[in-house]
Amino acid sequence: MFELVKPEEQISNSGDGHNGIVLKSIVGEKTGSTVLSVNLVQVEPGGVLDAHRHPVSEHCYYVLEGEMLVVTDTARLLLKKGMAIWVGTNELHGIANESNETTTYLAITTPPTVHKTMPK
Repeated sequence: MFELVKPEEQISNSGDGHNGIVLKSIVGEKTGSTVLSVNLVQVEPGGVLDAHRHPVSEHCYYVLEGEMLVVTDTARLLLKKGMAIWVGTNELHGIANESNETTTYLAITTPPTVHKTMPK
């Protein structure tokens, strides 16, 4: 099975704890995927994704444009264009764009998770 996803079919949203962030769903429930989600995320300057955990999901973030600060319970990591980070299950993580430019990154999650802030 496969599903072609056109830009006009991508669903945009931002949820609780997603300040200055727009998420476009590319692959996920709407395409029939039950084990993977891929989202294109844009973070405006000053945008913040509050620190949270996913009890059963892990992420890979890949920066396409700009830079973003990834905050964990043990580190503050600056990711720039072309860099990626893997965040394991139940690891505390948050994002901030402290630059003057919009940051765009891919968020790849397995299994898919609801995009809302989870308790710290």
